[in-house]
Amino acid sequence: MAEILKGLSWSQYVDVEALNWSRLKVMAKSPAHYQWQLTAESAPDTDSLQQGRAVHTALLEPGQYDGRYAVWRGGRRSGKEWEAFEAEAHSKGLEVLTAKQDDVSKAIKFAARTNPEVSRLLSGGKAEVTVLSEVGCPSVGDLPGRTWRSKSRVDYLSDRAIVDLKSTKSANPGDFARDAWNLGYLGQAAYYTDAVKAATGAERAFYFLAVEKTAPYVVTPFVVTDELLEIGREFYTGLLARLALCERENRWPGYVDGVTALEVPRWVERANEEDVSGIGLTFNSEE
Repeated sequence: MAEILKGLSWSQYVDVEALNWSRLKVMAKSPAHYQWQLTAESAPDTDSLQQGRAVHTALLEPGQYDGRYAVWRGGRRSGKEWEAFEAEAHSKGLEVLTAKQDDVSKAIKFAARTNPEVSRLLSGGKAEVTVLSEVGCPSVGDLPGRTWRSKSRVDYLSDRAIVDLKSTKSANPGDFARDAWNLGYLGQAAYYTDAVKAATGAERAFYFLAVEKTAPYVVTPFVVTDELLEIGREFYTGLLARLALCERENRWPGYVDGVTALEVPRWVERANEEDVSGIGLTFNSEE
């Protein structure tokens, strides 16, 4: 049964036993990596991950920001004063941000919310929405079709749009298009779009908000066209077919299954194709 769950905390979402995009996309790297992550310990928290959470809250749930974070403005995070501040914050259930993290989060919020199109996209909806559904792949050859219980954590959902926030080095359209292609963003867009449609019965446009990590924190909204969604759908369905085969055979190969030929790197091929005339090289010939 597909449904929309609003108000589910992150820890509650993590506890839901279901396939999600973050897990499935690892199949694109290799089945061995997918299998490993099922039992691997969670990666340690970092300042970068904390910054990302703070940006999400500031931009998508601004009313929750002050109730989630305490800001340390005392310099280095060491010494008795720091330890007392941290202990008090944790006793209140608050996460501690540095002054820089707080400043960056609020600057990104300002840059985004002053963009009329972004402000429109982030209105009339709900942030951090959990979508429960089923996802599947059709039969291929002797491999029967298969479905899995699925969960998705949508950054922002309204009656008209699905919005996903992406931090990036460059929100330039050309640069972000390359990232979207190389990092599997199209698969995510299609996966979320199909999950929301299964749960609501309604079509919604999918948008990425590309937010630059450095000042002036330029924000570019991108709509994902139907043509690109179809490419993403083929991509994630192919990953599901690979997953179904690995589960049936209980085999989880790495990058290749067996022996592969060593090939000339593409950069070498390109270098050999370049015209080297006129670059000032001379050769002595022997009589």
